[in-house]
Amino acid sequence: MNVLFMQMGVLGTLLGLCLPSAILAAPGVSPCDDLAGCEAQLREAAATYKEGKVGGVPDGHFAIAETFAALEGGVPRLVALLSHPDKRVAELAAIGLRRADFIDERHLPALVDGLDRDLGWLAPALAAVPGERAADEAVARYLVSDSAPENQEGYAIERLGARAVPALLRAARCSQGCDRDTRYRLIGIFGNAGDVLSDAAPTLLEMAGDPSMPGDAASLQLALIAEIGSAAPSIEEGLLAIRESKPELRWEADTALVGIGSRASGRILAERLQDGPDERVLRDIAQVGEAARDAAPALVGLIPHEDSRARILAVSALGEVGGDVAIAALIAALRDERDLRLPWVAARALGRLRAQAGREALIELSTTHSFPVIRNVAAQSLKQLESPGETPEEDEAFESMGLFAFEYPGLDLGVCDRPDARKVKPARGSKLTYEWHEKQLESLAYDAVVLSYGAGDEDEQRAKDPEAIIEVHPGNMVEHRTPVREVPHVALRVEDGWIVGSNRGEWGGEIAFVPDIGKPRIFLSQNVVDLHRLGDQVVAVTGIAHLFLNEGEVFRIQRDASGDWEAKAWRTLPGAPRDSWITRDGALWIDVVDGSLLLTPAGRMIAPPCRD
Repeated sequence: MNVLFMQMGVLGTLLGLCLPSAILAAPGVSPCDDLAGCEAQLREAAATYKEGKVGGVPDGHFAIAETFAALEGGVPRLVALLSHPDKRVAELAAIGLRRADFIDERHLPALVDGLDRDLGWLAPALAAVPGERAADEAVARYLVSDSAPENQEGYAIERLGARAVPALLRAARCSQGCDRDTRYRLIGIFGNAGDVLSDAAPTLLEMAGDPSMPGDAASLQLALIAEIGSAAPSIEEGLLAIRESKPELRWEADTALVGIGSRASGRILAERLQDGPDERVLRDIAQVGEAARDAAPALVGLIPHEDSRARILAVSALGEVGGDVAIAALIAALRDERDLRLPWVAARALGRLRAQAGREALIELSTTHSFPVIRNVAAQSLKQLESPGETPEEDEAFESMGLFAFEYPGLDLGVCDRPDARKVKPARGSKLTYEWHEKQLESLAYDAVVLSYGAGDEDEQRAKDPEAIIEVHPGNMVEHRTPVREVPHVALRVEDGWIVGSNRGEWGGEIAFVPDIGKPRIFLSQNVVDLHRLGDQVVAVTGIAHLFLNEGEVFRIQRDASGDWEAKAWRTLPGAPRDSWITRDGALWIDVVDGSLLLTPAGRMIAPPCRD
């Protein structure tokens, strides 16, 4: 299991590295059929690049270089070109060698010289050279590569597979110490290529269990086992022994057990949820799947949680672990009205699990739910119950996105361009908006703090390269707190003052109470889209759509036991709100990014009336 690098886009990178030349060949490029012709085409191609540089390589140039390498005598000829005075020619020669099946060991010094010359495409060619020296060279260069793990050196190790294991194991002993970068690179390559490096698992286990092994080294070794994942199930008993004999490494041993999909995974991960919802733990439960079934009760315990994200992730994970406990909770989630995504995800999960116990509930959902998108997914799941061998194409795409699939396709409610519901204007003096009451809102300004994050070493980075893109990472990230005098963009009158809301987009926002007498008080940090009186309650429509964010929430604003104002999460929207208004029927119309809905005073979200 790739525990650390799940979100790093590895698949796309590897596909780009591994496409066969038949696919890479560009239309209209005539393949060369002898060494002289290929070399001539290679030199001609090299001349199209800026002097000394080879950037993005067209498909046709890949085809020329790889055709050259496949010819009899092509590999030695390309090796000779690695020392060509024109680095562009040498780089294209490296492209021809990077996927060669065999390169004689006598050419290793020339490859090393080419690598020292910084030929960026050459490292994978080391995998074609037999013998330990080539594998050691590839690992050594990978471990000092700034762009690892998704780079040519990483691809070289993936090509080497088991041949790279001895050198990687020596590095994992940390005999000379393992700094943060070395740990990062080792974990990265095992995460990307754990299946082909699985031979390392027994030795890593032995090393980690050695009483003389320093704790930081043993911790790394267990982390590497976790990255190897399900390719190393035979070492489960040994990990359980380390868990008991080395209490100081219990967390790391548990992580490795989860990584290999141990039968103990459910219990371990359930324990980790005791301190509250953790997305990483929920992700691991979903990845382990059925082997983590013992965590199902802990997941069910999160469904009532006030955090809407925790709820939806728990329901998603239940759909991966399965079992009677999970299926019962998924059936109950079909009727959950706090978040339209809950019945949507639960219905999909019941179909994937072929849960016959959910048939009646799915029939009801498919015929009575207000929104067509949810009725349709319930109907689709019913078909899966009737035809257990079939998986709809759209469901396959959903499954490929894992625990967070609910975020990506989005819940498309359908946009109502012609609402069949009239707006009700607020009573005069009861509500202020920035569009119409700018001056009055200025009198309700309050002190706020804008949080932002940046690189603590920005000045040093600019000193090295004034045009550099500033890099921000966990090691240099610092928080900036900037005081501002905030003018709200909406305000709602209450008996002793104003409830006000602000929205600074990616820079945040808040809900505050500005009393007629006394100081303002912020009581919720959220981007506020609007404030309304819905029935006899005050509600705030909040959310943001920015980059990968698309989220919305409706809060109820009320007095707490001491009489102060507070905001309680009430309903989760299926996307960021764009506009909202009270209808003549007393409901709240909300337009979100992917559709429209009505929220009733009782808290039901229903499909809004639209004119044809």
